[in-house]
Amino acid sequence: MAQDLSIRLDPDGRPPKDKRAGMTLVFGNRNHAGYTPMTAMLDDETMEKVRQAVEALTAPAAAVEAVSDQRSAANRRALALGEIAQHFLNSGEAPSHGGQRPYVTVFMGLDDLAGRIRPCDNCGHEPAAGAEPHPESG
Repeated sequence: MAQDLSIRLDPDGRPPKDKRAGMTLVFGNRNHAGYTPMTAMLDDETMEKVRQAVEALTAPAAAVEAVSDQRSAANRRALALGEIAQHFLNSGEAPSHGGQRPYVTVFMGLDDLAGRIRPCDNCGHEPAAGAEPHPESG
């Protein structure tokens, strides 16, 4: 009877809740090994998009010299998620942060930098004109 009265007083019923409002993505604290856990609660549509994107990149690598890919499926999925994020950031479609696209700055002394520049070894490319071989390569 109360339900009947409720229907008569409000025939449209309650407005539907936005199902996406219940979705969450939580990043944990970085651990001593350099890994950060994350937990997600996603709706079916969003989860399917994530699953398809990740699974497209998680096939085991081709065997090299008869050695098969030893990475676990979970590890391949984590690596795929990083690859998807990198692809998005490289696409130029990522929103800016404080008016700038995100980037990483590496600070290094000139002596350290000069000591690390060397021609590529076994990469199939000729060294740049004037490049000197690295002391350890030769």
